[in-house]
This record gives sequence, C-alpha cells and structure tokens, in this order.
Amino acid sequence: MLLTRRIELILFVLFLLLTLVSVGAYRLLVFDRFLALESALENGEIDRLRVVIAKEIDSLALYTEDWASWDDAYAFMVDASPDFVESNLTDSTYEILRLNLIMFIDNTNRVHYQGIRDYKTLQRLQLSKFDKPSWRKEYLFPGSELEDRVAGIVETDAGPMILVSLHILRSNDAGPSRGILVFGRLLTPDELA
Repeated sequence: MLLTRRIELILFVLFLLLTLVSVGAYRLLVFDRFLALESALENGEIDRLRVVIAKEIDSLALYTEDWASWDDAYAFMVDASPDFVESNLTDSTYEILRLNLIMFIDNTNRVHYQGIRDYKTLQRLQLSKFDKPSWRKEYLFPGSELEDRVAGIVETDAGPMILVSLHILRSNDAGPSRGILVFGRLLTPDELA
C-alpha cells in the first residue's frame, strides 16, 4: 500500500513537472512568436487602411477640384440660380460621384446649397455638424491662398466622413474666391473594401 502511494506521488510530480516544462516551452517558443506575428499583421492592416483612406481622399479631391474650378459654379455663388441646382445637383451626381455631402458656401459663411444623402438609397441624411456656422468657419474653410484646401476625416452623426473643401474659382483657376465647395463621402465598410 505504501509503495503504491509513493508511485502515485512520483507519477503526479513527474506529470506536474512535464506540464510546467511544456507550458514554459510553449511560452518561450510559440506564444512570443505568435504575439509578434499578430502585431505584424495588425500593423500591416493599419498600413493598408491608411493607403485605402488616402486613395479615397485623393479620389474625392479630384472631383472637388473639377467642380470648384468651374465658371458655372463661380456664377452660382453670385446668382444662386435654381437652374444650376436643377441641372447639376441631381440624384445622379450623388450616385456617380459616390457623394454623401455637397455644400456651396460663400465667403460670409452663408450656405447657397447643402445636400446630404445616402448616395445608394438617395435618402436624405441629417448631419447636424454642418448646420453650425461656427464649426463650418473653423473646420471647412481653407487658407487664404487660392490653392489651399481642407482634406481629411471628420466624425459625423452617421459615422466617419472624408471631406475635401476648395475655393470656388473660375475655370482657369483665377480668383478671387467666391466661397468654398465641400464634397464628403462616408467611410463605410464598402468604401474601405
């Protein structure tokens, strides 16, 4: 009986030692390497996301530049013609350019046109941030140089949105600026794919 107890105790101690050695070896050889691999994957995913967002901002900037340097938009900032809105700021504009926000704001911070919608469903969206004149003046207006622009990401009621804001100029890029044009696109999982 005493011999059986000793054998059980020795087997238990050996099992315990073997378990500790296995856990230690796993920790030293596998776990730390796994953490390093996981960190590398996360950093790669973050880098990929940065590249995708930068490309989205560049794409949006091209559309904004095209519209901001346009004689018709320049004239719209003076006459606020309903014909301009009717013929240019249509549902198809939102769909084709994948825009959720279009704003024409004059140099006194008065909004001549503001359209906010889901470009897929064309349902109107409410984004209260853009209704605040002080916020618009502080964050949307580029510097005083005609080539200055605002481009980046802003948090909205509907989620993060990339924005580009440029001075409204004549088609030949001549001034003076008559205000700013702001284009915005929500950063949805579809946009980042």
